[in-house]
Amino acid sequence: MLTTTSLWFIAALVVLGAELMLGTVYLLAAVLGLAAGGTASWAGLDFTVQCLAVGLVTIAGCLVARTMRKKNAKGEAEALQSIDEGREVDVASVAADGSAQVLYRGARWRARAKTGELTVGRWKIDRVDGTELVLDRPENIQP
Repeated sequence: MLTTTSLWFIAALVVLGAELMLGTVYLLAAVLGLAAGGTASWAGLDFTVQCLAVGLVTIAGCLVARTMRKKNAKGEAEALQSIDEGREVDVASVAADGSAQVLYRGARWRARAKTGELTVGRWKIDRVDGTELVLDRPENIQP
């Protein structure tokens, strides 16, 4: 005969199997919640307390997963934005408006100086502003 404790842990295993197929972190929170319900049942607590344990642990797990996901997404976005910083480009000619077209990573980019005027020569990428490279003065390049 199946006990309530067994049912909680069987449910946790079923959800764990679904998580392995789907790959979502939130189902892991549900697995931990169901395991908490099984532990509460094993401890002899009332069914209401078991359900409360399932809910609280699942919510806490989802909040932790969400926080970690946001933190990781910010780190990846910042890393992708700064991948070009510090790289060097050659400015072959400067347009009348002070901008230039430079060849970088196999594509033409619009470039402008961070401060002052853009001149022909070697420049360092300070940052990427949308589809435009912001270049630092050539004398700021370390030999």
